[in-house]
Amino acid sequence: MIIDISPIQMNVCRSKSFDFEYYLDSFVIKRMGIVESKPIKVIGSVVKEEDLIYAVGSYDSEFHFLCSRCLSDVSIDVKGEFKTLIVATDDEDGYYLEGKLLNVDNIVTEEIIDNIPHSVLCSDECLGLCPKCGCNLNHEKCGCDDEEIDPRFECLKNLLI
Repeated sequence: MIIDISPIQMNVCRSKSFDFEYYLDSFVIKRMGIVESKPIKVIGSVVKEEDLIYAVGSYDSEFHFLCSRCLSDVSIDVKGEFKTLIVATDDEDGYYLEGKLLNVDNIVTEEIIDNIPHSVLCSDECLGLCPKCGCNLNHEKCGCDDEEIDPRFECLKNLLI
C-alpha cells in the first residue's frame, strides 16, 4: 500500500492510519521457499513523534512450507509488530524514503523476511528421508542397509580397530 505522507511531513496532521491486505511478491515467495501463502493482513499508522516519522503496526498471515528434512507440509502462523523509523537520507538508520510516498508493503515484507526461519522443520525430532530409498523415516522404517560405508572414508574405519 502506498501512502502519501506529505501532510505529516508538513505538519498538517500527526498520523495517517492504514488497514489492508496484500500478497508477497512471487520472487520473495520463491526465495523463501513458501509453497502457499494466505494474504498478509496489515493494520497500523504512520505517526509523527516530535521531529521523527514512524510506520507502526502489526501483520498477520499463514505460510505453508515443505519440511527441510522430510518434505511434509508445514504451516507457520506469521504474526508480528513493527515500528520503523522513516528517514530522509540514505546515511541514517531506518527505512529510506525518497519523496512523499511510503510503500508499507516493503516495510512489512522486510520484517517478515527477517523473522521467518531459514530452515523450516515439521518438528525438532524429524528424521527426514532415507538417502537410499527416499521413504519418510517419520512414518516407517525402511529396509535399507545402513552399514554401507562411503569408499572415501573406508580407511578411517581401521582407526577404530
